[in-house]
Amino acid sequence: MTRCMIDDVVRDKIKGSFIAAAIGDALGVEAEFKIKAEVKRQYPGGLRRFDQLTDSRRFKIGEWTDDMEQALCVVNTLLAI
Repeated sequence: MTRCMIDDVVRDKIKGSFIAAAIGDALGVEAEFKIKAEVKRQYPGGLRRFDQLTDSRRFKIGEWTDDMEQALCVVNTLLAI
């Protein structure tokens, strides 16, 4: 099997995508499994900053979920090929 060569620009874009996904996942954990009306009531102007989080019972502020963990496992596996 031949390795795929990725240039620095593409590598940076991939890293940026995973950083953005991790931030989005950590921010969105408060809204996970809630209905839209409940999220709109809790965050009427939208949820855009970590300092808005008030209901962190399941996760520490800034901690991502198992969804992000799984994505990182997949990408690490692909990088090892």
